[in-house]
Amino acid sequence: MVYQALPSKDASDTLTLSNYNAIKANFEASGIDIVTTKGDIVGATGANALARLAVGSNASYLIAASAAATGLAWQKKPLVRVYNSANLDLAPDGWRTVTFDTDRYDTDGMHDTAENTERLTIPSGCDGYYCIGGNVEFDSSGSAAGEARIGIRVLYDGTAVLAQKLLGLSNEGEDFSIPIATVYAGTATHYYSLQIYTSGDWDVQATDYYSPAFYAYLVRGL
Repeated sequence: MVYQALPSKDASDTLTLSNYNAIKANFEASGIDIVTTKGDIVGATGANALARLAVGSNASYLIAASAAATGLAWQKKPLVRVYNSANLDLAPDGWRTVTFDTDRYDTDGMHDTAENTERLTIPSGCDGYYCIGGNVEFDSSGSAAGEARIGIRVLYDGTAVLAQKLLGLSNEGEDFSIPIATVYAGTATHYYSLQIYTSGDWDVQATDYYSPAFYAYLVRGL
C-alpha cells in the first residue's frame, strides 16, 4: 500500500468519506498493519512506501542490501572451532593436512566430523570476509636431536596458501607450539583447511583446548 496525501482543511471544514478512506489507507500502509510476526521490522521500498521484513534467524544481524526490496537483509554469522581428540602421526618431509574429529562449536554446519574432516566449509548465504586461525603443538619425542624445521599454514580450497609460518629450530626434546591467523574472503561451498610441515618425526600433540585447533568466523559480508 502507498501513502496518500491529505488535503489541507480549515476549522469549519467537514471530514468527507474520501478523507476518511485516505486516512484508513494510510493507517493500513503504516508499520502497525504491515507486520505479522514477533520480530518483524518495516523498511522503505521507495518514496512513501513500506514493506515487511520478516525476522531473521537467531543470532543473525541486519545489513544494508541494495538488491533486497526493503534495502535490508538478515545475515547469519557462522562461527566454528574444531579439534582432534587424539595425537596425529603425520609423515615428515612435506606439507600434511590436519584432520579434526570433534566440534568445539559449529553454529551453521561448517564442519563435518565424518567426511572431509579437514574442511571448514562456507555455508550458503554466508559469503564474506572470514577470520581463520589455528594452533598446533608438535611432539618432538620421536625425532632425532639436531636442527629441525616445522611449519603451519592455512589454505583455501586445499590449494591457495593464505598464510604460512615456517620455523627452523634446534630439537632438544621440547614440544613446540605454533599459532596462525589470517583474514580472507570466501564464498559458499568453498572451504579452509590447515596444514603442517615437519622435517622429522614430529607428531601433532592432542591437548584439551589448543592443539590441534582450527577455527573460522565471519567478520562481515561481501
